[in-house]
Amino acid sequence: MNAIKPILRPSWNANEYSEGGGETGKQTRKIIFSVVAIIVASIILVIYLIFSSGPSSASVAPFAALGEVTAQETAKLLDNKGSIVVVTRDTSQYPVPGLEVQLKAFQRTAKQRGLTLAATEAAQGDTDFTDTGLLRSDFYLNLLSKYSDAAAIVSFVGPPALSTQQIKALPQKIPKLIVVSLADVPLLNRFLRDGVVQVAIVGRHGATAQSGKKPASTRETFDQYFQVVTADKAGS
Repeated sequence: MNAIKPILRPSWNANEYSEGGGETGKQTRKIIFSVVAIIVASIILVIYLIFSSGPSSASVAPFAALGEVTAQETAKLLDNKGSIVVVTRDTSQYPVPGLEVQLKAFQRTAKQRGLTLAATEAAQGDTDFTDTGLLRSDFYLNLLSKYSDAAAIVSFVGPPALSTQQIKALPQKIPKLIVVSLADVPLLNRFLRDGVVQVAIVGRHGATAQSGKKPASTRETFDQYFQVVTADKAGS
């Protein structure tokens, strides 16, 4: 080990950083300054690319399609009328660009289809979700109480974690529930069959292999990555 120490010992010290240091110190400073310059230039380039061009239309197209089709399916369910409540994730601290694209597309399409956005509720990541990632039941039940006159609740954060007893105790007349659930939720089929969820938008397995051609419409983009599931299709 003694023979290795001189090789691993740093070659710079206080004298070498001072003006007029040895040749080794000059070479070390040149290397350090070069590395710092490259890093700074790289950071500036990344920032420039982000703020000058933004995300490409191709990269956000699936998210925009998801929001647009979710609004279309909601409008179809409600006969193009009624007020809706949107549930999303709080992104004030940790922005989620894909979710923001979804919401903007949804809001724009919902308005075009005659729906009224009554409110948007943001679920907090540390308090409003269960350990398995589902929306806490008390959050959803509070929505039912707060917006009992709404025609529908559209959840972009998946279904609530309702027990069998809670489902049986639900009032007969409650807002319809449309959920976007890109994660695999085993309870979703039961929620559809029990009438808790009317429409579910889920991810399509093997999406990239769905079609080799470029989508010609928003709906084709949606169909490559997602699918609409209703009670009659639950479990299929």
